[in-house]
Amino acid sequence: MSAPVFDFKITLRPGLQADMDAGFAKVQYAFSQQVAKTVDPYVPFDTGTLKNSVNQASDFKNGLLVYNTPYARRQYYLHEQGEGLHGDNRLRGSYWGQRAIADHKDELEKFAHDAAKQYLGGEK
Repeated sequence: MSAPVFDFKITLRPGLQADMDAGFAKVQYAFSQQVAKTVDPYVPFDTGTLKNSVNQASDFKNGLLVYNTPYARRQYYLHEQGEGLHGDNRLRGSYWGQRAIADHKDELEKFAHDAAKQYLGGEK
């Protein structure tokens, strides 16, 4: 006695891949913007040039945040946290990206989940 055999073919509707790609692009862009907003209070601040450079230099569509000033690298790796960084929250300092994400991981995860539901569909 042989086992039953099922022969079937799944056909996706035309345009589904393009719709999914467009949805993922919207999720990526929204998430990148949210991460930049979350990281903002952690970036050293004097005149605002470093902090605001993320808006001009980043590629939000591809999830790439860039702080593009001549001194950004030095600030990222060598700037002590807290004192003299022109912020009342004492969060500003080196490794601002890693520290902000570590502090707000759950909120960012929820944002990504909600954005995926909004742009890709799913349970409400």
